[in-house]
Amino acid sequence: MKSDSYLSFVVLFQMIVTTIQLLLPLLGIVSTETAATYRVAITLLTYLPGVVIVMRRRLVSLLFAFTSYFILLLVSYEFFPESHRFIESSQAVSLTPIAILTILFMMSIGDFNNFKKMLLFVSRIAVFISLLYVVAHTLSPFRELDDTYSMSFGYSMLLPAMFLFTQQGYLDKTASLLLFVLILLDGSRGPVLVLGIFYVFYTLFMSSTRAKMRMILVGVVAVTAAVTILPRLESFQNSRTMYLLQEGELVSHDSGRDEKMYSVVTPHIMERPLTGWGIGSDRFFLDGAYSHNIFLEVYLHYGIFIGSLLFLCLFGYCLKVYFSPLMRKMPLEKEMFIMMFLYGFIPKLFSGSYLIDFSFAIFMGYLLSVRRHLRRSAISA
Repeated sequence: MKSDSYLSFVVLFQMIVTTIQLLLPLLGIVSTETAATYRVAITLLTYLPGVVIVMRRRLVSLLFAFTSYFILLLVSYEFFPESHRFIESSQAVSLTPIAILTILFMMSIGDFNNFKKMLLFVSRIAVFISLLYVVAHTLSPFRELDDTYSMSFGYSMLLPAMFLFTQQGYLDKTASLLLFVLILLDGSRGPVLVLGIFYVFYTLFMSSTRAKMRMILVGVVAVTAAVTILPRLESFQNSRTMYLLQEGELVSHDSGRDEKMYSVVTPHIMERPLTGWGIGSDRFFLDGAYSHNIFLEVYLHYGIFIGSLLFLCLFGYCLKVYFSPLMRKMPLEKEMFIMMFLYGFIPKLFSGSYLIDFSFAIFMGYLLSVRRHLRRSAISA
């Protein structure tokens, strides 16, 4: 259906728009601030037709979602002064509503095969856009001195890199490895670690014996190249992730979050373990920043009791879906579930905020609709 394709494109287009936002200032076309404004404007324009589709398909869900969000803002504003900074910010009135719409868009897709087709199309485009970005980031005279890597670039390319690797063609798998190299060059270490975990897991547990041998051979060659050849290239000598890898600090390196964020947030969680401090309250305690850890963020916002209940529901539902009889019969759907979990949830353990992050919204929308898609696939099969 055309509506399914449009909803899928709008959701996935954010991955490309994120990279284009980073690319335009490097080409000297617009400033960083103007590029950010363009992204918000493009997002709103592309989302408007999607809202019309959702109103036709899931009007009750749309009204319930935004009514609940509005009530949550009112309650937090009335009883938790620490939440005022977030509620009065542009995040609360633009980014979070867009994230909610993203969830509803995913839930409104009737045939998930249309989403997969669009994901393959967007992923292939993403490789080209990413290559342009990395070349521009390396050579551009407009690059700022402190612009050494982009966290958003790496995470936005995470799902395309994983999905391309699961395709049958060698060109798609090669494109996936190219994206990995580009993320290694200009992205942060988080998506590099997630991609590495996915490559190993997929090769060992989700591939045939013959495919395992081919991918292990490719992996050995790729790792050898990464260790011996890439560090000699000038562009890779400026890579923060390569530096941490060479120093053996890819996992252990403290980016300042332990001291500047986690150690600030944790005591406040213990001060109000039952009620929390209200939605977005980490912005108050961290002077506009967020916790970069979904557990700390949720516990700070809603307290340990409600936060634990939310996580129990989330993980319980994930396990119920993953070990369902339908999922066991559909290995390709199991692949998709793992990719969505790695893309949408795992990065929230060390980066981003669940309130404004598109990848988390895509994951939640997928999770809330995956059982319906599994039943549809079983009937059509």
